[in-house]
Amino acid sequence: MQERGQRFEGQGFKGTRDNPKNCWTGIIPGAIILSWRLRKIRNTDPGRNPLEQNLILTSQTGHLAFVVFNRPEKRNSLNFRMLEILPGILRELGKNTDLRVIVFRGSGDSAFCAGGDITEFKKHAESRENAEKWHEILVGAIESVYRLEVPTIAMVHGPAAGAGCEIAMACDIRLVAPDGRFGITGSRLGFPIPFRNAVRLVSLVGPAHAKKMLYTGEFIPAEEACRIGLAAAMVNKEDLEKRTLELAGEIAANAPLAQRAIKRTIDRVVQDPSLCSVEDPSRWFVEAFLSRDLQEGVNAFLEKRKPAFRGE
Repeated sequence: MQERGQRFEGQGFKGTRDNPKNCWTGIIPGAIILSWRLRKIRNTDPGRNPLEQNLILTSQTGHLAFVVFNRPEKRNSLNFRMLEILPGILRELGKNTDLRVIVFRGSGDSAFCAGGDITEFKKHAESRENAEKWHEILVGAIESVYRLEVPTIAMVHGPAAGAGCEIAMACDIRLVAPDGRFGITGSRLGFPIPFRNAVRLVSLVGPAHAKKMLYTGEFIPAEEACRIGLAAAMVNKEDLEKRTLELAGEIAANAPLAQRAIKRTIDRVVQDPSLCSVEDPSRWFVEAFLSRDLQEGVNAFLEKRKPAFRGE
């Protein structure tokens, strides 16, 4: 059973492994419509409440996939179950070798994700065991986003708060509408940021901005988020979907093996700038350099045509 999703003006992601030339058709203003369906997640326990099936929606068209947090009536806040199932959903998406870009977004127009569902906090604060379980599930969900092998984009409109902000930070690139804002408000409620998420925040904005943001629990508006490195660009709300698809198309058109190596390299540099923990710093470069994609890229350049990368 499928549900009809929204329609987007912009890129056509129509490529397959056998016909990669079609993976990027470019922009023809007012002509190309990318339509996509939001599928209900199926990698869950058979006895699960059917109402949970719509909590997180996915869609894939060609090389592009969407992951949609779908609680618009709660501003897409994440309950315990959503955090629990997110890693499995992403593992399933990651099995598709045609996938080159994943876009994270919130359902509707009000919010990217308003954070964890505060109505559940008391339950998880009743015992050390419950608190440790909450921390494990929260960190596991956000790490599952960070550890995706393909490039990821967070398409942010409205608030990205708490865990929502931390998921956006776990993405490679954040595009934000003028009404978008980022905040980690745990200090207002009585708890700190998990360690791994703090590492990412500091790597993006530096320790001074990170401390100010966390001490005050303030929300950072879109323009300032771009200035301090929390977002890559601010885009008019009516153009946000289109620009996200443009960027995803630009990424998907390039060599996927090189893109994955770039992602691993930058993430490792952030974690360990000295590279002391990297056993063979040249491995990812050499593997990509010996790929068929490199031969295709060089040939395409010399022949003055667009390359047709296959991820091989």
